[in-house]
Order: sequence, then structure tokens, then C-alpha cells
Amino acid sequence: MLQAKGRDIKHLALASLGLDINSEQKVKCLQELKSLDISEWYRCEFRHCDLLLIYGGDRVLEKTNISWTPSAERCPALRVLIEEIVSPYFHVKPRIIVLRTKQKEQLNWHVDCNHEELDEFRPKLRCLLSGQRDDLFYLAKNGVDKIYAPIFSDVYYMSGAYVHSLKNESMDERYVLCFGSPWTEKDLKPYFLETLNKLDSSHVFWSDELLSTNRKRYVRDPSRHGLNPYGTP
Repeated sequence: MLQAKGRDIKHLALASLGLDINSEQKVKCLQELKSLDISEWYRCEFRHCDLLLIYGGDRVLEKTNISWTPSAERCPALRVLIEEIVSPYFHVKPRIIVLRTKQKEQLNWHVDCNHEELDEFRPKLRCLLSGQRDDLFYLAKNGVDKIYAPIFSDVYYMSGAYVHSLKNESMDERYVLCFGSPWTEKDLKPYFLETLNKLDSSHVFWSDELLSTNRKRYVRDPSRHGLNPYGTP
């Protein structure tokens, strides 16, 4: 059993890793993303936001034979940032997407894994490029209440197995880099666990009060939830 701070890491919902991105780097990355043609983005109705594939396969949902996409080739500053984030913690890059949430838009309740992965350790990283840190929330055990997740840095670990959402309350679009599947425990470098174990307890958010049953209804159903490219019928 893999542990962090003396507990089974499968029950770790979120942890702020203490890594912030300087404002100049953020500005360059956002300029690149905003300069891309709208046809390069997808509308993700499952989450209720926009999606851009940065590192992946020929198809937007493919998680094998992955590499930089044509969109990424037009975002050199973003590629540099991605390497800086991934290399200390993981041996390989996973599928990487950018999620864009419009102002006042709220995501649907969802999990970011499939049925078989709900009780497995599947590490994911997030990097907030714009928007507020305090707009992410989880579904409580009672299946009704929201529990806001404390985020103290731009880069944070999160489990995709717990039901979550957010509402963009900022005055602009929210952009977040998402790293995840097909990462597993074997892809971790020792520095990842070393970082988790050094964090202040206030920067580590466990799943004790979160919904842990009946989560399958929040898994994406490919037959119902497609990805629609902008600019197509």
C-alpha cells in the first residue's frame, strides 16, 4: 500500500504542492492559448467546459501512442512549463489537456476516471493558469452538500476518483492544465512522495467527508457524452 503522511494515498483527494508559476510565464502561456483557432478546441458537455488536447494521440480521448499535438507546437512557452511541472514528479508525460471554463460557468458534478479506477490510486496534477483558487468543491458524503477544497498553490495534486465541480467566479475565463491518465504508481518519482510528506497538514485534503459510494453515476458514459469540435455541424 502506497502511503503519504502515514495514510493510504488512495484516500488523498487534493494536495497543494507549493509550486507557483510566475506571472510572466502565465501571461505567455495564456497568450499562446488564446491565439489558437477556435476549431482546435472541443466542447466537453460531460464536464460543461471547453477542452484543448496538448499531449495525446490522434484522437482526443486516446491515451496510448501519445505525443505533442499540432496545437502544442504553436505553444512553446506552454511546452516549457509542462516539462518543468512533470519532470520533478513523474518519469513520463501523460495525456495533457487544457480546460477552459467561461465566466460564471459551472461544471457538472463528475469524476475524472472510469469505473475500474474509482478505487485505485491514479495520480493527477493540475496547474491553474488563470482564475481563482477557491472555486473548486467536492460532493459531501450526504450527496448534497459542497465541501470546498483548500488550494494554496498554482500546482496541485488531485484524485480524479471523488465527485467534484467548480464555478468560475472570476472576471475572465479560467484556464487549467490537466495531467493524468494513464499515470499509475509506477510512474512516480521519489520526489513526489517526499513533497507530499513535507507538506503542512492544512495543505493536504483527505476524502474522509466526501462521497465514496454510488460514484459510478458520475463517470463519463462515451455513448452519451461526446466531445464536439467547435466549427463542425
